[in-house]
Amino acid sequence: MADPAVPLHVPLHWRAALGPRPHQREGRAEGAAGVALREQTGFALFEVCARPGQGEGLAARLGAAFGLPVALPRTGLGDARAALLWSGPGRWRLLGTPGRLDRATLAAACAGGGWFTDRRGGFGWISVSGPAAAEALGRAVPVDLHPRTFGFGDVVLTTADHIPLQIWQSAPAPCYELLFPRSSAGSFWAWLIDQMAGFGVAVG
Repeated sequence: MADPAVPLHVPLHWRAALGPRPHQREGRAEGAAGVALREQTGFALFEVCARPGQGEGLAARLGAAFGLPVALPRTGLGDARAALLWSGPGRWRLLGTPGRLDRATLAAACAGGGWFTDRRGGFGWISVSGPAAAEALGRAVPVDLHPRTFGFGDVVLTTADHIPLQIWQSAPAPCYELLFPRSSAGSFWAWLIDQMAGFGVAVG
């Protein structure tokens, strides 16, 4: 359903997948919040697939085209402006700002080696940070997020309450970026708040 607070002519990827939400506190109210959740909007997102036998070459061209290191299996490299996230053998998600990630550059990088799909309107993006972020998210998903096994730059594909989910640790602090199908945004948000309520959640 369209966000009623945003005119219909505004592209879907600029609208909040979760709809308008005030800054608020969820779950445990005592003390400082252990987790901060922030929805990201207005981002660019492309799914890139390599042709058979072209994976390494395409990964290198993508990195060179956008000034990023080559994303090895189960890694994501870059920042909020431009990041290349491994999404399976011969597959990546290119995530960042529309001004930084342009279709012409991507098309040139993919020429002869693969293809890409614009998925900006198909995914939601939530950033998870705070002193209890690792513990709270680690309890919520079937993934070991202990620093010994999952750290800065790591990526994993998993599920959350049967919803497909990609997790990228984007900072050592840590800070996690969650990508999920936009069509499941409401269910995913309700599940996430329920799982993290005991830590105190600041929504920004």
